[in-house]
Amino acid sequence: MPWPVTIFADECSPVYAEQAAFVRETGLDGLDLRNANGRNVVDLTGDDIQEILAAGVAVRAIGSPVNKVALDPALHEGEMDKLERSVAVARKVGAKYVRVFSPEPAKDTDNDTTWEQIRTWLRPMVDHAEAAGVTLLHENDAHFYGCHPDQSQRLMEEFHSRSFKMAFDFANTVLIGHRPWDDWFPWCLPYLDTLHIKDAIETEHSIVPAGHGDGQLEQTLVWLKSEGWQGTLTLEPHLKSAGKMSGFSGPQLCSVAVDALRAILERI
Repeated sequence: MPWPVTIFADECSPVYAEQAAFVRETGLDGLDLRNANGRNVVDLTGDDIQEILAAGVAVRAIGSPVNKVALDPALHEGEMDKLERSVAVARKVGAKYVRVFSPEPAKDTDNDTTWEQIRTWLRPMVDHAEAAGVTLLHENDAHFYGCHPDQSQRLMEEFHSRSFKMAFDFANTVLIGHRPWDDWFPWCLPYLDTLHIKDAIETEHSIVPAGHGDGQLEQTLVWLKSEGWQGTLTLEPHLKSAGKMSGFSGPQLCSVAVDALRAILERI
């Protein structure tokens, strides 16, 4: 395959041993750690960490919930604390990346004011990541500031560095009326580190396996291969349920998601 493939393994099972087993059995290159043994990554215990290390499955990224909140200064301290805990977990398990979001701005705030608030909010987070030697991966999740192409581009132009890069999610942008190839590529290429692999059908507001929706995945992957892009594909299937902080598919549907992506990769 042209790129490493990982998965948000809590989509398979809440039990970490079963998450690790799925990754091994399917021959994936590792996992993104979001929840384990019923606990969010920011609340993992020392025993959880020891189990993760003993399992021997590579943890590429921490799928933190950081910044999935309103753009309210009163909430910043709490999100900064989550970031610090996420970074600490990353360092303990050997992950180089921490997935984050950008807060949800109030609808009645003008663009310039919102932008200044976003800059003020994110700067100490990027600085903390820089000091810790990890990279924040900003995901374009719906409702949050960076979900729209123009706003995500502004974020990247301001913060892009070895400590702040893009994790692009195909389904998230389809579900709010954008198209990856039409609205995001090729401008995002210099900032792009990771692709979150799930697809969606806009008219049904449904999430489907890669290549079965409006996400233009195959077209985009063909182009990225031609450009020599070197990054990671991370499966986030969401085929059974999708919540604010996580999604679930179960092992059978996770296998469907793996097979759908591999079929595309074999064709290209």
